[in-house]
Amino acid sequence: MSILWRVLMIARRYFLWTGLAYLCLLGTTGATLAVPWMLRQIVDRGLIGGDRDYLVFAAFVMIGIHVARGGFQFGVQFLNQYVSERVAFQLRNMLYEHLQRLSFAYHDRSRTGDLISRMTSDINLVRMFTGQDFIRIANTIFLYIAVAIAMFSMHPQLALLSFATIPLVFVAATLYAKRVRPLYRRLQRQFATLTDALQESLMGVRVVKAFAREPYEIEKFDRENERYLTRELAALRLSAAVRPLMLFISAVGVAAILWYGGQETIRDNLTIGMLIAFNAYLLQLAMPTRMIGMTVDRFSRVIASGERLFEILDQPSPVEERPNAIDPGQLHGHVTFDHVSFGYIPDRPVLHEICLDAAPGQTVALIGSTGSGKSSLVSLMPRFYDVTAGSVLIDGRDVRDLQLPALRRQVGIVMQESLLHSVSIGENIAFGRPDASQTEIEAAAQAAQAHEFIVDMPEGYDTIVGERGSTLSGGQRQRVSIARALVLNPPILLLDDATASVDMQTEYEIQQALRTVMQGRTTFVIAQRVSTVQHADQIIVLDEGRIVQRGRHAELAAQPGAYRDIHRAQVGDQEADTAAAEDGSISQDDHQASSPTHAIAKTGPAGVPAIGSPHDARADKRRSKETEDATYRPGVLRRTARHVRPYTWRMSASVLLMIIVAAANLVEPLIIKQVLDVAIPQEDLGLLTLFALAYIAATGVTWVGTFGHTYIMSWVGQRALLSLRRQLFLHLQRLTLSYYDRTSAGEIMSRLTGDAQAINEFL
Repeated sequence: MSILWRVLMIARRYFLWTGLAYLCLLGTTGATLAVPWMLRQIVDRGLIGGDRDYLVFAAFVMIGIHVARGGFQFGVQFLNQYVSERVAFQLRNMLYEHLQRLSFAYHDRSRTGDLISRMTSDINLVRMFTGQDFIRIANTIFLYIAVAIAMFSMHPQLALLSFATIPLVFVAATLYAKRVRPLYRRLQRQFATLTDALQESLMGVRVVKAFAREPYEIEKFDRENERYLTRELAALRLSAAVRPLMLFISAVGVAAILWYGGQETIRDNLTIGMLIAFNAYLLQLAMPTRMIGMTVDRFSRVIASGERLFEILDQPSPVEERPNAIDPGQLHGHVTFDHVSFGYIPDRPVLHEICLDAAPGQTVALIGSTGSGKSSLVSLMPRFYDVTAGSVLIDGRDVRDLQLPALRRQVGIVMQESLLHSVSIGENIAFGRPDASQTEIEAAAQAAQAHEFIVDMPEGYDTIVGERGSTLSGGQRQRVSIARALVLNPPILLLDDATASVDMQTEYEIQQALRTVMQGRTTFVIAQRVSTVQHADQIIVLDEGRIVQRGRHAELAAQPGAYRDIHRAQVGDQEADTAAAEDGSISQDDHQASSPTHAIAKTGPAGVPAIGSPHDARADKRRSKETEDATYRPGVLRRTARHVRPYTWRMSASVLLMIIVAAANLVEPLIIKQVLDVAIPQEDLGLLTLFALAYIAATGVTWVGTFGHTYIMSWVGQRALLSLRRQLFLHLQRLTLSYYDRTSAGEIMSRLTGDAQAINEFL
């Protein structure tokens, strides 16, 4: 219940709208209860009493009651949906904001697909519950209380008999909730696994196609798809049986009214109108009683989803800003590692007793084999992780004592893999500083030697790059990434293998961009190639998380050790390439005071509009145009029906069951008519008992038929959904890379999850 309470706490800020919704609900309940009372008056006063004028009056009153109930129901639905959408909006924001605050350690152990399923499917289930089931629960409570008062005021004994079966409904609901809740937990976890498999395949599509592993990906997706189907059907079997059971139990109460109420009418202790009113009151509870099963079903789902959502929101971040953290102002860039040890898992350190000191403006190169701890070392400076022992100091202050935004704004980072967003090049460059002026953006691009290729593009800085920057070459992406770091004008620059994944010519171009940007900045360079680091002020050689060598290039190349081995291997194997790279290698001596990056610091934003809004407007307009172009295509339903066609005989059986249920539903009012027209006038108690048993039998047929129909249609819907997902995924594996260049992974995932689920709900 704590999960439900926390959802209510989010909804409480909309208490005014919620209050209005519940006022409308009270109006709906009042109008609903007025109908049986009017029926009693119509029968006793109008029909039996022969008051024709009252019948005319009652007809207008009934019309007014139904109009009023319709208006109140509209208010309930509109206001409650408004609140539920706001709750979903708040939950998305809370979840997204918290994910942004969590440290790298959390994201290292989390699956992207799992997080996406929580942000979409789980939040949608909470939205549906707050929008429909909260009000349904309140409506059921109001109706039960009001109907009980009305029935007990007319005939206490008959009312008590009528409500004798109601405890059984709630016992069944409680047992159902206990059984179904673990099923839904497993179902939501499996949906997360399915989403994760889809996300991995989409993000790694180039690797999949390069190694011709499409069959493997299809097999993996099919396996997770089948597991999801198995878990879904297990929950559906239980749900399909319990929901009509609720209605059957309540129908026994109607049979009790017919049997005992008929006897009381024969004894003149009850009028025909009162008996009809009693029956009408109990029938008013039929739908809410049936909905108890659906509500328990949704409640179990929302508890499972809420647990997954609040699991993230309750997740503490290992990297937290201290309450007394300070804003250090402009840093000079003096970096010290004081006996630093660190491990992603506390008892398994990847760095051991690291001690180094970098004066402002120095270049420190880190070199070593894969897994030696180079990237782990630099990730401690902006506090992506916290040290497990020792301390990292900047300008003599422990980084843990600094405000995180103030620290990270002054550390520019260029990663090995340059991730760009699917927006304009200008927006990508200004990502870390949205208020940067166009002049500052262009100055950063010039310093990164990106300006020339940008202005050669059709829309220049307004050119929209593909997802993750796929429409740019590797070298272009890397230079835009460098410009993104430079627009911050940071005193500390971290280059994490910035040229490892590019060819020698591109490496040369990037090194040319770096020659001037390092002036006056404390720079840490991670590299695999000696040509990239040989002019650094310090070269640190790491092996298994320990510093094994340090010095300048000349002395390290002359003494035995890992650095000389790396140098000789690269010079021997790639002498020509190395010589070319050395022409553009990083050298502090080559820096020039006229670096274009000075324009970044000198040019202020005054009088120059920020770039964010215009680019955002253009992107929104482009997306809107794409949406408008996606017009309805005829034949969608026909094509969807193909996935249902293999199960025609099952659907035929379902239709037959529907016909049987419809016939049973028609028999029920006929039985009531026979009670009123035959059994009571003839005062035949045996016939009255027979009709009561016949009513129970008819509702039993309805229960069995509804269970069969519901389960079969749910089974067909889930099978069709599995087939549809499989066909979509199979087709995605056949599409060329150009499709993925122009279509975002998020859009594809939305179609395979949300859109496919919408078709399933229709079926």
